[in-house]
Amino acid sequence: MISQIKNKYFMDLAKGYGSTRLENCFKSITIDSSLMNEIKELGGLNENQEFFIHEMIKRLIHYAELGFVNGKQKINVLSVSRFVTWGNSHETNLIHHIEKYNDIIYTEFLKDYEDDRIIIYPKGTIIGTINDNPFPAVEESFIYRELLDPDNYGAPHYVLDFANKKLNEALSGHNLWAMTLDFDYLSIYDLTIFPHIKTY
Repeated sequence: MISQIKNKYFMDLAKGYGSTRLENCFKSITIDSSLMNEIKELGGLNENQEFFIHEMIKRLIHYAELGFVNGKQKINVLSVSRFVTWGNSHETNLIHHIEKYNDIIYTEFLKDYEDDRIIIYPKGTIIGTINDNPFPAVEESFIYRELLDPDNYGAPHYVLDFANKKLNEALSGHNLWAMTLDFDYLSIYDLTIFPHIKTY
C-alpha cells in the first residue's frame, strides 16, 4: 500500500496541472543517461519531473562543489537564492560578513540564532550564500516544488533521499543534506554539524 502511494503521489500531482508536454527549459539540456535511468527506476514521476530531478541533482553537485570543496572558507551551510539571504543582509550584532570570494559571501554568526527558542544556527556557524536562482526555468512550479521539499507538503521522501544519495556519492567524504523551500531557496547543510536538519 505504501509503495502504491509513493508511486502515484507525484504523478497525480502533475496530472492536476494539465499539459504534460516537455518543458522548453529541458529540451536543450545535456542528459547523463546513467543518471536518468536511475531516476526512471524510482517510478511515479512524469517526464518533466524526471528531467527536473536530473537537472537539480547536477545543480546540487555544482553548488556543493563551489561551497564545500572549492570555497575559500570552511562552511557549515550553503544557501542559494535570488531573494534576500544572510549574505545580502546588513551586518548586525548577530552576523558579520567575512568576505566574498567567487560569488560566495561568507557570513559568521556572532551569537546563537534562535527561532521560537530553538537554536537554528549556533554561534560560530559560517554560512556561504550565493545570489542565484537555483531552479530550472519551468513554467509550472507546482508540479516540482514538493519533490525536494516534501516535509512542507506531506509528500513522500524517496525523491529527496535519492537526490541526496547522488550528491554524497559525487562528494565522497562529505556528509551533506540538500533541501529546498518551495521555489525560493536551496540549502545544503553539513549533517555532521546539523544532524537535526534531516527530520526523518
